[in-house]
Amino acid sequence: MKLEYLSHKNSPRLLLVFSGWASDASFFTGALPPAGYDFAVAADYRTPASAAQTACIAGYSEVCVVAWSFGVPAANRFMLDNPHIRFTLRVAVNGTLAPVDNLLGIPEEIFHGTLDRLDTRNLSKFIRREAGSATAAGSLPPADSFDIDSLKDELKAIAALPHSESPSTLWDRVIISSRDAIIPPDNQRRFWSAHPDVQEIDAPHLPDFSRLIPSLLCDKELVSRRFSDSAATYDAHAGAQREIALQLARLWRSHQPVKTLPVLEIGPGTGLLTTEISSFAPNENIELWDLSEIPDSLPGCKTRCDAESAIAQVPADHFGSILSASTIQWFNSPAAFLRNACNALAPGGLLAVSTFTPDNFRELRPFLKNSPHYTSSGTIRAFLPSGLEILELRDEAITITFPSTLHLLRHIKYTGVNAMHAGDSATARAIMSAGITTLTYTPLYLVARKEI
Repeated sequence: MKLEYLSHKNSPRLLLVFSGWASDASFFTGALPPAGYDFAVAADYRTPASAAQTACIAGYSEVCVVAWSFGVPAANRFMLDNPHIRFTLRVAVNGTLAPVDNLLGIPEEIFHGTLDRLDTRNLSKFIRREAGSATAAGSLPPADSFDIDSLKDELKAIAALPHSESPSTLWDRVIISSRDAIIPPDNQRRFWSAHPDVQEIDAPHLPDFSRLIPSLLCDKELVSRRFSDSAATYDAHAGAQREIALQLARLWRSHQPVKTLPVLEIGPGTGLLTTEISSFAPNENIELWDLSEIPDSLPGCKTRCDAESAIAQVPADHFGSILSASTIQWFNSPAAFLRNACNALAPGGLLAVSTFTPDNFRELRPFLKNSPHYTSSGTIRAFLPSGLEILELRDEAITITFPSTLHLLRHIKYTGVNAMHAGDSATARAIMSAGITTLTYTPLYLVARKEI
């Protein structure tokens, strides 16, 4: 496997793209991730990753995988071979785990025909088909820049990769291009039909990764900055968040959490949920983790960290309860968080979290570009580890009516809930022009107990 860095700044996180066949890092030069991520592209799967490459990837506190085309089965093998790496987000784009299959991947006749007749002329045709047009293909490396014999060997290696006829919950999300002329969209739909989170986009086999990648990754540095900036105004404007925190606390207490074990709260912010926790658990048993600075006034042991990464390093069976209100929608992979939280909970321990459904902020959805990828109750249920028993899984709607659109925009600013959007003055103007004066929160509550 070849590994090439497009951005290497010793960041704590890594975006690792597994490219498709007959491609390299140049296919992704315009697709930069947010600040705080290094960016590497894997390609050429004739040989597995080397020990040095694997060690380099394992050095990151968080690794987000985006796999494209035949990079999907290659990435699947790499992740299964390296469970010690702290993977979070895992997205499969226009690929399956049955790369050569008449119903689930590229039909066998087409695959073998490509292999048997591969030359520079036919490779050029392939590049045009995957790009969607000759114009789009013009920005890619020309066919004569590739070694044909090496590409044939790589095709043979890809065909030999482990074959699966069913999707794996190893993958958080699946994206299928409706105009894919390489791997038939119907075959992709058939393979991923049981997956809980499949999105279709209007694109060719090679989508515009410069737009796709920013929509997949959380800009955690921006999240931290926006919530820090709004700390002084948050409590006065966070009526919905306060109501959500109170409801989550009520649900948690109703299932009799263990008082004698440590209690972790993720994303305490100004302490809306923390206050409720401290009325039940001794202060010396409370741990608070947040991306932003935690107020000194809050009780417990405070740690400023990326909780999505830190939870993976907690010893097994450590916490009696893990709570988080209105936070995990900022995680790259709520599914990975659920797995790690299950491991960190003691037998009989409680996980109590709230996030938001895909209907959240429905009034603003037409105007927002890269809003968080909200999670449905069905997706939560599908990704919940077998060691957790659902006690509560419910959602509700909280609609706030503002005197004017300006008041609505101030609410967003003063609570930091627009943390995914940098420099969104155009979006604000569009919302003003539309005259929107209501905002609907749709919190989703989960309480689950770890099996004894």
